This record gives sequence, C-alpha cells and structure tokens, in this order.
Amino acid sequence: MFWLFVVVLLLMVWVVSFLAAKNAPNPETQNLGRTGIVVVPLLVVAFSAFFSFTTVEAGHIGLVRTFSDYTGEVGPGVNFKWPWQQVEEVTVRTQSKQIVMNEKLKGGTGSAVSRETQPVFATVTLNYSLESGAVMDLYREVGANYYSAIVEPRVLQVFKSETVKYSTIDVAPNREKIRRAVQGILDSQLEDYGIDVTDFLINDLDFADAFVNAITEKQVANQRAEAAREKVRQATFEANQKIETAKGDAQSKLITAKADAQANRLRASSLTPLVLEFERIQKWDPQIVYVPAGASIFVNPPPQPPSETP
Repeated sequence: MFWLFVVVLLLMVWVVSFLAAKNAPNPETQNLGRTGIVVVPLLVVAFSAFFSFTTVEAGHIGLVRTFSDYTGEVGPGVNFKWPWQQVEEVTVRTQSKQIVMNEKLKGGTGSAVSRETQPVFATVTLNYSLESGAVMDLYREVGANYYSAIVEPRVLQVFKSETVKYSTIDVAPNREKIRRAVQGILDSQLEDYGIDVTDFLINDLDFADAFVNAITEKQVANQRAEAAREKVRQATFEANQKIETAKGDAQSKLITAKADAQANRLRASSLTPLVLEFERIQKWDPQIVYVPAGASIFVNPPPQPPSETP
C-alpha cells in the first residue's frame, strides 16, 4: 500500500529529525532536526489529504477496500475515503460475453449434445449486468473472477441440459425455444448473486460432418422424389385433359347422332304418298314427261335423221 509506505518513511524521517534536534553536536544539525520535526507532520497531513479523495466513473460503483476486506460501496463522482483505504471500480453496465462450445476451435469449450448424444456445436452470447447493491457481497463471496467461477459454467450446463431434450434434427427448428428456456433458467440461478441476465443469444449452430452430410443427402433425395412426383402429377394432368377432351368429342358426336336420328324420325313421319311419289319422280330421267290423266299436251317428236335420195 503506497500511502502506508510513504507515511512510515516520513515517520522515520521525523524520528531522525527529533533525535538530531536533541542530540546533534552542532547547532546547524539541531536546527535541521527542528525543521524536520515541523515539516514532516505537514507532509503527512498533505499526503493523507491527497489520498482521502477518489473519483468513480459513471456506470461504475466503487468498492471500498480496507486492507484485505471490502467494507463499503461508493457511487459515481468524487468520494471521500480514509487514506489507508482503496477503491476498486466495478462496472454495472451491461456486459457481453461470447462462449464457443466447440473444442475443435481455439478457445472453445466442450460441445453440447442432442438426445442421441450427437454433438451440437454452438456459439452463444450472454448479456448481463450487476445489481449495484449486491456487488460487494458478490466480491466477498465469489471474488472478482465471478464470471469464470459461476457464470460461464452455468451457461454451459444449462444450454447442454436444454439441447439434450431434443433429437439432433429438432435442435435447429427449436432454436428460439431453447434460447428462451436457457435465458430464463440462467436469470433465475444468477439472481441470488446479484447478476441480472438481460439477454441470451444463439449466434451459430453446427453439427458433426456425418450428420450434416446425411441431412444433405436426404434433402437431395427428397428433391429428386418431389421432382418425380411433379412429373407424375403433370402426366396425370395431361392424361386427364385428354380423357376430358375425348369425353367432350364423344358427347358432341352423341348429340349430333341424336339430332340426326330425331331429324330422320321427323322426316319419316312427314313423308306422305304424294311426297314419296315426288321424290321418286325427281330420281327418274328428266326427258320423260308424265301427264296426269285427262290432260293433253303436245310433244315435239324427236328429230329424224335425213333421208338419202336414190
């Protein structure tokens, strides 16, 4: 402790000055000792006054430390303290920590697992803040390394306890559900330490290469099956269209045949003997002329070939 070291040094100077003022063999040394007896206490007072005030930055609180124990808290601004006390600034702003759950990456921790014990690699972010009234107790009970001591281990434990509830293929679709569950559990567990979990984010999810390849192959197979089903649907549609067209043509022909049959029936019913006789006459040779009974008509005889004179 710098203040205590300087004060002890000044006190030693004062003792030397006191002894010199009383026992020095010459007046000059005695006068120097008397001067030291007066000046040294003034220096102690000035030095102590300089170390009696401290400033704390906004968004922080100051933990007052008396030798080896935390004995109080001070807020932002200028604060008075005893010169032998120290003030450690602790932020109460929201802090953000990223955790990589992939032992294959540098700085990564062990991965989570699914229900089938398949590895689930994740990168998550925890946002949290400290409650100002609970910081001193946190530092007393846990210490300044509270994040690595109680926060990060709980993040890993809670996240893994949630992913193991789902099968590997269901982890990603339930990402938001897992995120909310982890945030709620962490906030409840860390509340007793004065740590407020403001947000929990899942930045990235990944799986073992074998699982990813299997999913990719399955997706390709599904796409091919869907393409085949689409071809079947198209062929079925075209066949149905042809059937509908054939039905339409058959229906049209049936209607036409029914209309012709109906016309023939109507025509047959309207054929009287006179009409039939007329139809028969129309089919005979037009050079033949028929005269009704009792009528007279002059018919030119057909031309005769010229006669030869003897």
